[in-house]
Amino acid sequence: MQNSFYGKYYSAAELETIFGQVFGSRLTFCGFEPVLRRKWVKDTGRGFKYLFHLNPQHNGFAYLPCGAVSVDFVPKLIAGEFKILTKAKNATVHLSFGEDRIRWNWMIHKDRENFNENVEAIAGESVPQITSWFETFNSIADIVRALGREKSHGQGFGFYSYPLMVLTYAFVLVRVGRIEDATREFEEVIKRRYFDADLYPQLRNFFDEEVRRASS
Repeated sequence: MQNSFYGKYYSAAELETIFGQVFGSRLTFCGFEPVLRRKWVKDTGRGFKYLFHLNPQHNGFAYLPCGAVSVDFVPKLIAGEFKILTKAKNATVHLSFGEDRIRWNWMIHKDRENFNENVEAIAGESVPQITSWFETFNSIADIVRALGREKSHGQGFGFYSYPLMVLTYAFVLVRVGRIEDATREFEEVIKRRYFDADLYPQLRNFFDEEVRRASS
């Protein structure tokens, strides 16, 4: 039974090698660097990064190509503490490529049958489409506009179901000088108790520092 299982599916190590060759070669050509497992990052040098990742699905039996924008100055929750971490390996999902854009036929199942043909075809479609989406973000103002659309389309309720997106919106609003709007969004973060209560003083300190920097 064990031999049958391993005969049908690729191992994690085998997948990493194949993904590195198929996705990695395309993404490296586009200026991305590999970080951690199944993740590639490109630093724009403008306060945010592009993150391309293969997201595990179906308890690890499949992977889906995804994209996200990671904002450097938004605090990240690491080991129970908020920190500002700007290295490529710390890139996280602040604004996602989104389910409305993802092609669900991009799902990569790890069974061996037709795997190589499928992964080549999926990489050939997903990498250009996701990297084209990345290129629509050339400034913090572009991120503000995209998050504003997310809030509008979600009519508030859906938007506020995503704590990191709301937090990101508050911080990027500060960077474009919309302090009043930023404060309103940050207070939503506090009010909705997304995080442990003892983390909020620390989070507020980061936000207040952003506001002071913007106002100076």
